[in-house]
Amino acid sequence: MTLNPLTQLKGRLAALAAVTLLCALSAGCGQVSKAADAAPAAPAVGADRDQHGCVGSAGYAWCAREARCVRPWELAQEKPSKGVVNTAESFAVYCAPSAASAASAAAQK
Repeated sequence: MTLNPLTQLKGRLAALAAVTLLCALSAGCGQVSKAADAAPAAPAVGADRDQHGCVGSAGYAWCAREARCVRPWELAQEKPSKGVVNTAESFAVYCAPSAASAASAAAQK
Protein backbone atom coordinates (compact mmCIF):
# COMPACT_ATOMS: atom_id res chain seq x y z
CA MET A 1 0.00 0.00 0.00
CA THR A 2 1.40 3.41 -0.99
CA LEU A 3 0.67 6.61 0.81
CA ASN A 4 -0.49 9.56 -1.16
CA PRO A 5 2.10 12.36 -1.70
CA LEU A 6 0.43 14.73 0.77
CA THR A 7 0.65 12.16 3.57
CA GLN A 8 4.32 11.49 2.72
CA LEU A 9 5.08 15.23 2.81
CA LYS A 10 3.39 15.62 6.21
CA GLY A 11 5.47 12.74 7.58
CA ARG A 12 8.71 14.26 6.32
CA LEU A 13 7.83 17.68 7.72
CA ALA A 14 7.02 16.14 11.10
CA ALA A 15 10.38 14.34 11.13
CA LEU A 16 12.21 17.54 10.19
CA ALA A 17 10.39 19.46 12.92
CA ALA A 18 11.33 16.81 15.47
CA VAL A 19 15.02 16.92 14.51
CA THR A 20 15.04 20.74 14.62
CA LEU A 21 13.41 20.72 18.05
CA LEU A 22 15.89 18.17 19.41
CA CYS A 23 18.79 20.18 18.04
CA ALA A 24 17.52 23.41 19.59
CA LEU A 25 16.89 21.76 22.95
CA SER A 26 20.32 20.17 23.07
CA ALA A 27 21.94 23.58 22.35
CA GLY A 28 24.53 21.82 20.21
CA CYS A 29 23.58 23.18 16.83
CA GLY A 30 25.52 26.16 15.58
CA GLN A 31 27.72 26.29 18.65
CA VAL A 32 31.51 26.20 18.46
CA SER A 33 33.05 23.71 20.83
CA LYS A 34 35.08 25.04 23.72
CA ALA A 35 38.11 23.14 22.42
CA ALA A 36 37.99 25.19 19.22
CA ASP A 37 37.74 28.41 21.25
CA ALA A 38 40.82 27.44 23.25
CA ALA A 39 42.98 26.82 20.16
CA PRO A 40 45.64 29.51 19.77
CA ALA A 41 45.41 31.71 16.71
CA ALA A 42 47.95 31.04 13.99
CA PRO A 43 50.66 33.71 13.83
CA ALA A 44 50.32 36.20 11.03
CA VAL A 45 52.42 35.61 7.93
CA GLY A 46 55.68 37.52 8.24
CA ALA A 47 55.40 37.88 12.01
CA ASP A 48 58.53 35.82 12.61
CA ARG A 49 61.01 38.65 12.95
CA ASP A 50 64.28 37.99 14.77
CA GLN A 51 66.07 40.39 17.14
CA HIS A 52 67.33 42.39 14.15
CA GLY A 53 63.92 42.60 12.50
CA CYS A 54 64.72 40.06 9.76
CA VAL A 55 61.76 38.00 8.54
CA GLY A 56 63.04 34.42 8.41
CA SER A 57 60.00 33.03 6.59
CA ALA A 58 60.77 35.43 3.74
CA GLY A 59 64.36 34.15 3.59
CA TYR A 60 66.02 37.09 5.34
CA ALA A 61 68.87 36.66 7.81
CA TRP A 62 71.03 39.22 9.59
CA CYS A 63 74.41 39.96 8.07
CA ALA A 64 76.60 41.85 10.54
CA ARG A 65 79.11 42.78 7.85
CA GLU A 66 76.39 44.44 5.75
CA ALA A 67 74.53 45.66 8.86
CA ARG A 68 71.21 44.70 7.27
CA CYS A 69 68.85 41.82 6.66
CA VAL A 70 69.75 39.97 3.48
CA ARG A 71 68.71 36.88 1.58
CA PRO A 72 71.80 34.67 1.34
CA TRP A 73 71.24 33.78 -2.33
CA GLU A 74 70.82 37.45 -3.24
CA LEU A 75 73.98 38.34 -1.31
CA ALA A 76 75.85 35.68 -3.30
CA GLN A 77 74.68 37.40 -6.51
CA GLU A 78 75.66 40.86 -5.22
CA LYS A 79 79.11 39.94 -3.84
CA PRO A 80 80.70 37.27 -6.05
CA SER A 81 83.92 39.31 -6.15
CA LYS A 82 84.12 39.02 -2.33
CA GLY A 83 84.05 35.23 -2.60
CA VAL A 84 80.45 34.88 -1.40
CA VAL A 85 78.74 31.84 -2.89
CA ASN A 86 75.27 30.49 -2.22
CA THR A 87 76.08 28.16 0.67
CA ALA A 88 75.34 28.34 4.37
CA GLU A 89 79.05 28.16 5.16
CA SER A 90 79.94 31.05 2.85
CA PHE A 91 77.15 33.18 4.29
CA ALA A 92 78.23 32.40 7.86
CA VAL A 93 81.86 33.32 7.16
CA TYR A 94 81.06 36.53 5.26
CA CYS A 95 78.37 37.74 7.67
CA ALA A 96 80.00 36.73 10.95
CA PRO A 97 80.21 39.55 13.53
CA SER A 98 84.01 39.21 13.59
CA ALA A 99 84.09 39.76 9.81
CA ALA A 100 82.04 42.92 10.30
CA SER A 101 84.51 44.23 12.89
CA ALA A 102 87.42 43.53 10.57
CA ALA A 103 85.67 45.22 7.64
CA SER A 104 84.86 48.36 9.65
CA ALA A 105 88.42 48.54 11.04
CA ALA A 106 89.85 48.29 7.53
CA ALA A 107 87.47 51.02 6.32
CA GLN A 108 88.58 53.38 9.10
CA LYS A 109 92.27 53.10 8.12
